[in-house]
Formats: sequence, C-alpha cells, structure tokens
Amino acid sequence: MACDTVAMARLYRRWRKLPLLAAALLCGAGARAAGVPPEAAAEFRRCAALVSPDTRLACFDALAVTYGIPVAVQPTDGVLDELPGSSRVSRRWDLEEITQRGRFALIVYKPNYFLAGTYNFDPNQKPFDVGALRVRHEEVKLQLSFKVKLTDGLFGDNGDLWATYTQQSYWLAYAKSAPFRDTSYEPSLLFTWRTRFDAMGWRARLLGLELDHQSNGRGEFGALSRSWNRVIGKAVFERGDFVAEARAWWRIPEPRSSDNNPDIERYMGNTELLVSWEHGPHTLSAQMRSNLSPRSHRGAAELTWSFPVPKSQNLKGYAQYFYGYGESLIDYNVRTNRIGLGLAFSDWY
Repeated sequence: MACDTVAMARLYRRWRKLPLLAAALLCGAGARAAGVPPEAAAEFRRCAALVSPDTRLACFDALAVTYGIPVAVQPTDGVLDELPGSSRVSRRWDLEEITQRGRFALIVYKPNYFLAGTYNFDPNQKPFDVGALRVRHEEVKLQLSFKVKLTDGLFGDNGDLWATYTQQSYWLAYAKSAPFRDTSYEPSLLFTWRTRFDAMGWRARLLGLELDHQSNGRGEFGALSRSWNRVIGKAVFERGDFVAEARAWWRIPEPRSSDNNPDIERYMGNTELLVSWEHGPHTLSAQMRSNLSPRSHRGAAELTWSFPVPKSQNLKGYAQYFYGYGESLIDYNVRTNRIGLGLAFSDWY
C-alpha cells in the first residue's frame, strides 16, 4: 500500500541523503508496485551510488520520467503542492519540510564563481596614486558566498535565523607579484519568514530582514578604507522558471569623523532588484541597483549567464557584465564597465 505524502516527508527528513524518489519507493510497495520493470534495477543502483546529493536526486528524477513513476504529491494533502526539486527558491531556503537540511549545514547564499579573465574598460588608478600599485585592465574576479541556519521555527513552525558571509576579491593575477587589489567582506544576520501569497501573477515565497556589515578590511589605511552597516529588507517571488528578489536598505548612521565614505548611498543606492530565469541548463540573471534620486540618479546593472560545461554536472561556465557604480567598495564612487568569463560553482538560484 502506497504511503501518503506526510509519511514520505518524514522518511526523507530522517534520512537526508536519501533521494526523494527513493523515499517514495521505499515508502510505497517497492519498484514492482510503482511499475518499474526489473531491468531498471541496475539504473537505480547506479543512481544510489552517486556521491553528490544534488546529482543523485537529479539521477532519480530522470529515472522517474523515463519509467513513468508518479512521485508528484497532491496539492490538497496539506504538505506540499510541488516537488521541491522543481522550485529553486524552496531548495535554496529550506521552505518545505522535505527540503530542509537542518541547522549548521553550509548552503549557498549568493553566486560562487571564479572569473579567470575580466576586462575593465576604464580601471580606477586614483586610490592607489600614493603607492606603487598600477591598476590594470585585466584582472581576476572571484566570489565566495554561503549561509548557515542558526535556528529554525522561532515562531511555531516559521521564522529562521541565518548567518551569512560573502567575500569578493579583485586579483591582479597577471601583474608582477600578482597582488590583490581589493577584497570586500560581508557578514550578516538574516531573519527569514516563509510565506505564500500571490501578487500580480507572482507567488511570494520568502520575506527577510537582515543586519549587514560590509567593509574592505583596510581600517588602518584611511584613504583606502571603505565600510558601511545596513538594515536590509527583502522579498523573494517565484513564477514558473523565473525568480525575482527585491531588496531595500537603510544605512545605519556613523559619526562623521570616522566615516570614510559618507556619500556611499548616492552611488550604491538604496534599492536592488534581481531577476533570474532558468531555461534548461542555462540561467540568465539581471541585477539592477538604484538610489531612486530623480536629480542625481546613479545605480548599476549586472548581467550574468551560467551555461553547461562538458562532462561536469556541478560546474558551469559563467559570463558576467557589469556597468555602473559600486561594483567594488574601493570603486564605489567610480563608474565601472567590466566584462568577464570564468566558472561558477553556484548561481543566484
């Protein structure tokens, strides 16, 4: 006798490395009852031997399609209305019981990438005029970003608290001695609230409130030091293959005497919109930032494309174009026009 969705979710949550399809088969009457022919056993064993949970789940999902195994749950059972694997937002933020990984698991936050070749059409030499560093058009850009859930269910079965960390570096790898030109460090505490309401055809999936610090770690070098603290509100929406994330922030005031960048909001803005579209193995994303000032408008746009790399399931090619202010903290008040190509280990969603 096949089990209901609640039992399947409990089985999956108890054995987190077990793929969703495997949980459904174990919970039900076995492969024969699910209509799987005996010759498919080798294929299932091949999937079960895969090490990566994401790759293993994708393998089982592909077999489900091949052999017509019904694993979708009913929208009226009160647990799920879609497979978690079909929702990028659900997977990234543990929105459903069956996708939750528990506390202190390392999870992707922002994109993780290594752009081995970038070209800045107008590099900013001014901050380094007093030193011997010569800024070049060509440099490497890389980003590391992750989050960890500190606690969940702060208010009944909703409300999660996360610690996040993002580090972005600009590396003059092709210059003599290959110095790092600048690195920004961005830790934060983030509270998220799961939600499900529709707005103009989009489904709101997540609301968040974040206490964020960002600096380039050069407090002892006055002219090169950049930092600010913000309170950020965010909302994440989903519609088919599209994900949209809107953010707005308020800068926490600092004493004028110790503020190295008092005009940073004029250039870095106070609002941001991200739209990401997944089309098969390709993902196109556009991120736009604005200060919402009609008199002295400044902002930025970043376009990215992640695409398949032959013989690699966990690595993608990554193309990025940035135009505007605030690509890096050291250049927050300088317009940047940069194109880059490299590899991505994860995308926005």
